[in-house]
Amino acid sequence: MRKKSIIFMSVATMFVFALLTWAFAADLKKKMTIHYSDGKRQVVILDEPSCEISNIDFSTGGSESGAGSEGKDYSDTKGTKVFIPCGKLAFVDQVVSFNLGSPVPKERRALSPNSALGEPDFVSDDADLKLPVFTYTTLGCGGSITLEFTKVRLVDVNGPDLHVFEVGPSVEPTQLEISKDGTNWINLGRISGGKASVDIHNFVSPGDQFRYVRLTDLRSACGGEYPGADIDAIGAIGCVIVE
Repeated sequence: MRKKSIIFMSVATMFVFALLTWAFAADLKKKMTIHYSDGKRQVVILDEPSCEISNIDFSTGGSESGAGSEGKDYSDTKGTKVFIPCGKLAFVDQVVSFNLGSPVPKERRALSPNSALGEPDFVSDDADLKLPVFTYTTLGCGGSITLEFTKVRLVDVNGPDLHVFEVGPSVEPTQLEISKDGTNWINLGRISGGKASVDIHNFVSPGDQFRYVRLTDLRSACGGEYPGADIDAIGAIGCVIVE
């Protein structure tokens, strides 16, 4: 009788152990939590069990969808170097709307909203004067432009999250807004005084991802040949690539 009890207990123990192992493995399959040195945590949903992981690639070019997304340093016209982890993918690449202010720039080549898309490409005024369309967009006094990230989403990271590449020695005051859906907007305030890198941390919640950016000229520089802000590019320093 004692021998049967021992056998029964052994079988029961093995069953419970197998059940716990299965539950543990199932839980591991659901998610992986990354803990950062600044106290932040990021939960990553896994498609495969974590025991199948052989290597974790922290570069932005680790997947097929991230091809060409290697991090890169960019310089604005004030000589500030900005590192964009997602590289060329991290720049707004579609115009949603463009409302030209008044007065408008005298040079019509500065009025194409598409010139604000992609990587910053302004070199000099002399170089632009040789082109059929300038490499930047002038908003006009009080004008606004709404742009979209289609390849990445803007997210909050440690430090600055967004950089506005404006042409000129100082940043002409603009109102900066971001949105997830293009309908509900978060006002990040005024960009001015040469400040072009913006930290969105105090305006958003953990895990928020933003698709749209809107810039509105604040009518402080309405004279001269190019009234309003001159936008070359807008890049997401805090970026996640859209799969």
